[in-house]
Amino acid sequence: MLSDKKKRTALKKNIGLARDMARRLLAEGVDEITLTYYADEGSFRAMKLPEEGDDFEHRQRTNAETAKVMLAYGLDLKVQVLNAEEYFAWLGARPHTYQTLQEYPGGRHVSGDEAKALLGVD
Repeated sequence: MLSDKKKRTALKKNIGLARDMARRLLAEGVDEITLTYYADEGSFRAMKLPEEGDDFEHRQRTNAETAKVMLAYGLDLKVQVLNAEEYFAWLGARPHTYQTLQEYPGGRHVSGDEAKALLGVD
């Protein structure tokens, strides 16, 4: 678990990366972004990839801050809410990877005000 100071540092770094990503997406003509949001802590624990770390609350907060940046740059926001049980049923015997997470069409998809409310973004 990260200390509060390390969480703040990581969050600042992630916000900077989100700004860079937003500028890059806009330059490429992209007008929306889909963020992954775990339905609950159990889904996060089951589905997280090694590079995500172990802090569920920090992950969800990073999502919210990323959403704020994307909205500030004028990108439309969509959120894919992931549930581990549904995902692993879809995955079957295939390995759980970043690529399969990207390919997963399921989960609950929300956008607009519903996405902002879910993330706690004004």
